[in-house]
Amino acid sequence: MAFSIISGRNQGYPCISELRERSSAVLVQPICEFMFDLSGGGYPVIAPVRKASAELVSPIPEYIMVCLGDRVNSGLPWITVLKALRSVMESSLYFRGRQVQAMYFNENPCKTAYCNGKKVFAEYLIREKIV
Repeated sequence: MAFSIISGRNQGYPCISELRERSSAVLVQPICEFMFDLSGGGYPVIAPVRKASAELVSPIPEYIMVCLGDRVNSGLPWITVLKALRSVMESSLYFRGRQVQAMYFNENPCKTAYCNGKKVFAEYLIREKIV
């Protein structure tokens, strides 16, 4: 098997000619909620799939691949430097009349804290601009 560019197939992107064409890349039911996990470093065990997050977490990448439509790079993805990152902190916690700005547990920074199932502290990064 090899990648080929076939006119009218895969929107002009390289594809493997022996594989059949799919109309979309969405998940099809039933979706498996479990997978093999090697977290212990030993024999694989069946474990639930972790929830995915779209938040930017450390280590932050220096570059990102983006698609900005037909007017930029003919609609093809391109790699750019990740710009305009801003750290955001949301806190409803107070200590001695001052809002909590950072939290630590065993000398490690806490990014999120909950009280009675409600998020009371969160620290995350957002992008203000794409390019």
